Amino acid sequence: MNNLNLKKNKKILRITTSLNNYSGGIPRMVIDQTNELIKRGYNVEVVTLDKKLFFREKILFKIIKLGQDKKINRLSLKLFIWLLKNRKKYDLILIDGIWEFNTLVARLLFKKKYIVFIHGQLDPYFSTEFIKKIKKKIYWFLIERRNLLFSKFVILSGDEEVKMFQNTFVDTKKINFRNIDYGVTKYKFKNLRYSKIKIKKKYNLLLNKKYILFIGRIHKKKGCDLLINAIKEMDLSYNFKIVIAGFLDNSLYERKILNFIKKNNLHNDIWTLPFLDREEKFTLIKNSQCTILPSRGENFGITVVETLMMKKIPIITSKVGIYKIIKSFNAGLIFNPNINSLKKTLKIFFNLSSKKRKLIEENALNCYNNFFSSRTTIVKLEKIIDENII
Repeated sequence: MNNLNLKKNKKILRITTSLNNYSGGIPRMVIDQTNELIKRGYNVEVVTLDKKLFFREKILFKIIKLGQDKKINRLSLKLFIWLLKNRKKYDLILIDGIWEFNTLVARLLFKKKYIVFIHGQLDPYFSTEFIKKIKKKIYWFLIERRNLLFSKFVILSGDEEVKMFQNTFVDTKKINFRNIDYGVTKYKFKNLRYSKIKIKKKYNLLLNKKYILFIGRIHKKKGCDLLINAIKEMDLSYNFKIVIAGFLDNSLYERKILNFIKKNNLHNDIWTLPFLDREEKFTLIKNSQCTILPSRGENFGITVVETLMMKKIPIITSKVGIYKIIKSFNAGLIFNPNINSLKKTLKIFFNLSSKKRKLIEENALNCYNNFFSSRTTIVKLEKIIDENII
C-alpha cells in the first residue's frame, strides 16, 4: 500500500473550541492547516463546540458542530459523550489550545494518542494579572500539566515560543515538544473593486483616505491604548487616519477605548469598526498604508503575517514573537511597547520616501514566501503526522 493510501485510511480528529475567527487567531490556523492537510491526502475531521459558523469560505474538511454555548465549554458533557462514542474511529487526535476541557478529556480517553498545539497560551503576559496567575497556576498543578505530560508531545510555533515555553510562569519540565513554523494560506480576491464598494457602503468609509490599520481583538494585551494615546499626542498633519477594527462584545476595555476617543475628540482621526469577516479584513489590509500591532505580548501575530502576505508593511512591537524574522528581512518597522517609541516609529513611517516604502513592501512579500506560506510550513506538520500515524 502506498503512502497516499495509508494517509487516507488513517483518520485524524482535530478538537477546537471554536472555528469562528472572532475568538482569535487559533481558528485561522486550524482552517488553513486542515485544508492543506486535506489537499495532501489526509483524512481529517474537526469537532467544535460552535452552534453556528459565521464565516464564508471554502472548507475542505468535515465539521462536527456540537452546539454548546462557549461560556460553559470548560465542562462540556456533550464533547465527552461524543468522543466516548466515536473515539475508536480515529488514529490520531490534534487539540488546539490549552486551559480548557479539551485537553482533559483527551487525557481521559486518548492517552498518548493526542498532540496539543499550545498556540502561545503560555505567554508570560498572562501572568501579569495576579488573580488570573494564581488560578492558572493552581489549574496547571492539579490538571493541565498532567494533560500535556500524557500527550505524545506539544507543538510550539517557532524559536521564540520555545524560549517562552521553557521560561514561563508554570513548570513545563518533562513535557515533550516539537517546534514547527505556522503559515497562512494565500488569499485571493474574487473581485477587489467590488469588495471595496461593499465596505464603503456598509461602514461609510472613505477608502480613498490614507489610513493605518489595527485589526484584531480589542484587548489590553494588543495595546490599542498605546496607539490611541500616541495619536492623541502627535501632530497628524501627515493626513493619515487610524482604523481600529475588531470591536465585538462591548467589554470593559472596549468601552474604555471608545470613551477615550470620544472624550479627546479623536473621531476625525480614529475610525472604529466591528469585527470583520475575512473578505472585509483583507480588503482593508490591501487598501491600507500599513498595519500596526502595538502588542504587549504576542506569540505569533497572524495579522502580521497576513500583512506580509498582502505586500504591506507591518509596524509591530518587539513583543511579537516573529519580530526578529521580520527585522532580518527589513520587512517592517519594530518599536518597544511604549508611547514614545511608538510615536517615534510612526514618524519614521510617515516620512518614508515612496522608493523606500516600495522596497520594504517587496521585502514583506519575500518574508512571507520564505517563512510563513502555508505550503512551506505545512511540510513540518506533515512529517510529524506521518511519524505518528503511519
